[in-house]
Amino acid sequence: MLEILYILIMLLGFLCHISALQMKQRTIMMRMRALGATFYMLYFYLKEANAGLLGAFISFLGSTIQVITPEHLHEKTFKLRAILAVILASSGLYIFSGTVGVFPMLAVIISRFSEVSSCVQRIRFGLLAGQCCWLIYSIELMILPFIMTETILIISNLYASWKFYRFKESKI
Repeated sequence: MLEILYILIMLLGFLCHISALQMKQRTIMMRMRALGATFYMLYFYLKEANAGLLGAFISFLGSTIQVITPEHLHEKTFKLRAILAVILASSGLYIFSGTVGVFPMLAVIISRFSEVSSCVQRIRFGLLAGQCCWLIYSIELMILPFIMTETILIISNLYASWKFYRFKESKI
């Protein structure tokens, strides 16, 4: 019974992240990612997967920082947000330097750097690389629900990028 609750929490995070990939506006995308990271934090906490919990927490912080940064200050605060991304991700790498724990931290580092961009396509490609790291982490720990959801997220991200590219090409 408890396992079903865990899977439902994980699926809520998954639905938020898959919705975020379909967004064209950066701030809405980051809001959905922050909400999804909240559900993932709860899931990893309940499963006692500390590296995943820290990775989801850093993802939540990074996405929230992107949301609360006003658009008119986006370019002016780029360096500050990039430095914060390095600090957050480095702290995770320092804490979890083992082979399994390094993949969530790599995902976080890649995602944080992509999220400071104002270009939605760059964000998507950075998230794609991060999703691949989460997939490796899930495979190493044999977390079947996460293997399935990360695979779907990767496919969804590729589809959203292709759709965005095709839409852009048709306007030229």
